[in-house]
Amino acid sequence: MYPDEVLENPDLKMSTTLLITDIFINIAIYYFFIFRTEFILKFLRIDQELGNKQIGELNMNLQKYVQITLCVAAIVLFVISVPEIIISTVQHFRVRDEYLTLDSYGLINNIFIGLTSVLIIAFNDKISRLLTK
Repeated sequence: MYPDEVLENPDLKMSTTLLITDIFINIAIYYFFIFRTEFILKFLRIDQELGNKQIGELNMNLQKYVQITLCVAAIVLFVISVPEIIISTVQHFRVRDEYLTLDSYGLINNIFIGLTSVLIIAFNDKISRLLTK
């Protein structure tokens, strides 16, 4: 599938190792934060009575929280993707091949992220209703 020069590249082996390590670390973090919360509470020395206290007068429903979260996440994704779209567009047109290169896939990926974030911003009320059902 790949030429021998790519497979023998030590940078590729290092990036693959880092990717696999990152996946295992993220799975461990999610496991501890979701299923072993008592361990996290003991490690951070947080009182377990914290969950029963009401903070202020926040009387918003769940749909509004989801809508605000979606909007903030989509805006962050859009702000991050715009410079990446510009950079990958310049890199894509710098190479004049008939085939798609890695820069072309980066451009397609960044455009997809930008369009998805715009759609989430535009339809965040419908998406939040769908998620809170």
